[in-house]
Amino acid sequence: MKIEAIYLDMDGVLADFVTASLGAACIPLTHKTVTEWDYFQQYMSEKEFWSRIDKCEGFWFNLKQYEWAGQLANFCRNIAPVIYCSSPSLNPDCASAKIQWLRENGLMGWNENNYILTKYKDHLASPTRVLIDDSPHNLQAFAAAGGIAIQFPQPWNTNIQSQLDDPFKHVQDHLINIIEKDEQPAIIRSFDTGATRNIDTNKLDFEGFLSPTVLESFAEYMHGHRTQKDGTVRDSDNWQKGIPIPVYMKSMFRHFFDVWKMHRGLKAFSPDDGHELTMEEGLNAMLFNVQGYQHEHLKQKTLSNA
Repeated sequence: MKIEAIYLDMDGVLADFVTASLGAACIPLTHKTVTEWDYFQQYMSEKEFWSRIDKCEGFWFNLKQYEWAGQLANFCRNIAPVIYCSSPSLNPDCASAKIQWLRENGLMGWNENNYILTKYKDHLASPTRVLIDDSPHNLQAFAAAGGIAIQFPQPWNTNIQSQLDDPFKHVQDHLINIIEKDEQPAIIRSFDTGATRNIDTNKLDFEGFLSPTVLESFAEYMHGHRTQKDGTVRDSDNWQKGIPIPVYMKSMFRHFFDVWKMHRGLKAFSPDDGHELTMEEGLNAMLFNVQGYQHEHLKQKTLSNA
């Protein structure tokens, strides 16, 4: 397929923000031992972390360039236009320093301005645009908005050593796989009226696969469980903020046990208020946990394949 544009993140992909921040904030870690995104939290507040960085004169302009930065940028340029995309800090000097850094390090000419400074990278997404980033959050949002997300391997987003040994090759292989994907020729179907459409044999048939009565029952079940013990009503999509997979599994197993008992003609009761459960309640509770487990699994799969 043809790639329209490649959005290349800066900090953590081209510039070694982590090592510089560890020194500025006096955090006793190294680049290799930073295994969490918010690595500073066990040592200080977010406000203190950024305050220490702001006190470090020339912090953003003096960031070290990763050894693969030039190679990565050049490889991407041979595929599609490269746009450097970074989210500046709240320090007003950060944005201009990032632009100067790109030029000083030979990644952008003095007469070029191929950069976008924003935290809303997902607003740039489209099926022919690629984001290369080290932030799982940015990648997930970009992919959800319809873009192609490639995770740049770093110790804080993966423990796969082969990727960390050669992060450039990991990204290179993904880009090559993307551009080598063959476009399938369209097969046209005609109607008696003269209208034509692409054949739908390989299209997902949601109307046929799903049951409106089951979905309606599930929606009623979910709506009935929105009110919390303190009387507040949670948002309908609250569960999508993230529930650990082990929690879904344990809950799923408990509800399966209830369904199994009712299937065998036995009674099952709610552990919350003791009322006798119906088969519909049990199945909907299982469906919630199955859907939630799959939701979290697919999120992880998206990031690991990025």
